[in-house]
Amino acid sequence: QNVRDLVTWILRDTPGWNRQYFESAIKSGENIPVQVTNPVPVYFLYISAWSTGPGVVQFRDDIYGLDGANELQITSAL
Repeated sequence: QNVRDLVTWILRDTPGWNRQYFESAIKSGENIPVQVTNPVPVYFLYISAWSTGPGVVQFRDDIYGLDGANELQITSAL
């Protein structure tokens, strides 16, 4: 949503990359690498379980195997 406004904001201090120029770059269909003056950090959060309310927990398959289920298994008798 509003991706062109986001690109305008990201490129705001990058010389030569105003809204008009990047719109023409999109229309050209050409792949043009850009060295952004002020890079924006991007963080990814991967979760497979979360709470949606009191006593309600949602679980999804851990398709990347990052939950550490092996570390939680009991490996010896108590």
